[in-house]
Formats: sequence, structure tokens, C-alpha cells
Amino acid sequence: MNLIGTILVYAGLAASFLGVVSLLKPLTFLGIVSRWYGLSVLGCGIALFLIGETLPVGETQIRAQQTELDEYVPVYQFEEFHSILVHAPRERFSKRFKKSARMRSRFSGC
Repeated sequence: MNLIGTILVYAGLAASFLGVVSLLKPLTFLGIVSRWYGLSVLGCGIALFLIGETLPVGETQIRAQQTELDEYVPVYQFEEFHSILVHAPRERFSKRFKKSARMRSRFSGC
């Protein structure tokens, strides 16, 4: 799903929530003056959600297998990247990271 699809899904969820709340008590400060308007907001929210969900999603295929996961999932639709800035000399960081990895493997059974 692209950015437009994501925006439509979240806007649909928000509108659906407001529509459900307006069915219980109309939110007049948002211009929803009756339960019928609340029902129409709920309907529009559901429609936005469904439109966003049905938009096509681009697939990415790996070029070369780098991890074991790539063997089982060579094609994926979503990608995340996380980073953190570490203020430490490279040698000290490497030493601590290796020590941490050994501790994790010892306790995780790997």
C-alpha cells in the first residue's frame, strides 16, 4: 500500500470511530447534528477504509539471499529501516555488542 492508501485507511478508521460515537450521541461540535448524519459518517468511513485496503501494493523481490529469512520470504511488500546513533569508539562498541550477542544466545537457547 502506498502513502495514499495508508492515509485513506487511517482516515476511514477515524471517520468510522466518529460515526459510531455519533450514533450514541451526535457530535454537534463537528457538525454531526443527528444520528442519521452519524450513520452517514460511519458509512463514509467504511468506504474510505475499503478503498484504501483495496489499492494495489508494490512488491519487492530480493536480489541475493543474505539471511535465512530471505529463503522463506523472497518477496515482500513492506520495508522498515531502524537506526540509532551511538556515541562511542568503534572498538568499544564492537566489544560490547559481541558480549551482548553471546549473552543473548546463551539465554535464548540458540
